[in-house]
Amino acid sequence: MLALSLGLLLQVATPVGTDSALPVSFPDFGARVQSFHPVARTARASADAAEQDVRVARGSFDPTITASWDRKRFAGKTYYDEVAAELKIPTTLGVDVKVALERSLGTNVNPQAFTPQGGLVTIGVSIPIGQRLLTDERRAALQQARAVREAVDGDRASAINRLLLAAARDYARWYEAWRREGIAREGMALAAFRLDGVRRRYQTGEVPAIDTLEARLEVQRREGQFIEARQALVTARLVASAYLWDEQLRPVELAPNAVPTLNGLSAAPVDSTALASWLDEALRVHPDLARAGARLRALEAQHRLFGQQLIPLVGLDVATLGSGDAPTGGALEDNFKAGLNLSSPLLYLRERGRLGGVNRRLDALRFDLARARRDVSIAVRSAANDVGAVERLIVLQRITVVQARTLLAGEQRRFDNGESSLLIVNLRERLLLDEEVRLVQLEARQVGARAELATALGRADPLP
Repeated sequence: MLALSLGLLLQVATPVGTDSALPVSFPDFGARVQSFHPVARTARASADAAEQDVRVARGSFDPTITASWDRKRFAGKTYYDEVAAELKIPTTLGVDVKVALERSLGTNVNPQAFTPQGGLVTIGVSIPIGQRLLTDERRAALQQARAVREAVDGDRASAINRLLLAAARDYARWYEAWRREGIAREGMALAAFRLDGVRRRYQTGEVPAIDTLEARLEVQRREGQFIEARQALVTARLVASAYLWDEQLRPVELAPNAVPTLNGLSAAPVDSTALASWLDEALRVHPDLARAGARLRALEAQHRLFGQQLIPLVGLDVATLGSGDAPTGGALEDNFKAGLNLSSPLLYLRERGRLGGVNRRLDALRFDLARARRDVSIAVRSAANDVGAVERLIVLQRITVVQARTLLAGEQRRFDNGESSLLIVNLRERLLLDEEVRLVQLEARQVGARAELATALGRADPLP
């Protein structure tokens, strides 16, 4: 009867009192952390700010309109009546399109500025011929702003990945502490049950009195283990709760009946095909590589700008003219306005110094990018190896637990038949409890290993 009761108790794999428990899976836990944790919100706010900086840079290409009107009339005489309006449309090719209307009338107007009664319409372009042909300050600023936005996006993803990795580790500690507490509770119940059975057998003279002392010492030992496990569980719950916030940025506590669960954490097959796919993905989307690549592109935009500054600044303005009263239908060579301007330093000392400095920084960034790619590749390989090893160990450990349970049941039967001692039974039971704890440690390690793999891949999803 004692052996049968012990066998039923040993089938309990979870802590008692979990019928009304509220399971909290790690995917749900991680999704809440990613949505509401202040670190994640701060990272997203930084990315939004970088997007606004891109909008500011685009402002350099906003079409602009200017207009003015000056009129002077005194003693019945119009000295001048001047109207000027211009629409300027910058383009990302460096060419500015201009449409203007000029009207300048009056007795005291400069003859050079005099126009027909209806004004003079100008349609033309401003074209850089030398410097600023391939790039200029506006285009470089936009390219740099976009690169900074990509770098900030990388920072955001990296910050969220680190947050989820920390959350996964603490969730794993919570899960381990919860399972340890359940195993300790189970062990304490088994020891107490055995103590009652040994006392009854002592009263009938089946076992010596020293067996009751042995059983009592085992109960006390396991009560101490339970107290320690309970304290560790309380601490782990508090640490896990620290990751939970609501939409109003208020801290949220775990529900009293909330318990961790491995539901949703299915095994991830790790083979050469999966590893090759993971490596390719990581080298394409990892936030550290995206950040390094964006910094490199921003500096390359500056390099192109400084390289252009070694060319003389030559600008050509060409426009066709027409009267506001009746547009002239003559040949273009009779109705145009053109201008050419040239500016250039003689030694280019500042420009050469800037370009040389950017070249050195470009070399350093390329070295950093190569190192980052190597680090990401190693991290993915290492994390994938850890995931595969842990999941194989879990399979083996589950078999070990079954075997330890079978061994204990056999030893219990021998004890009931008077062929063994209570000390050996206790040792067998301790072995079973230790193997169950080892299984729990591996399951908790599995959560951390999967999170490590997700971080190595650069994913926000904690379950690759």
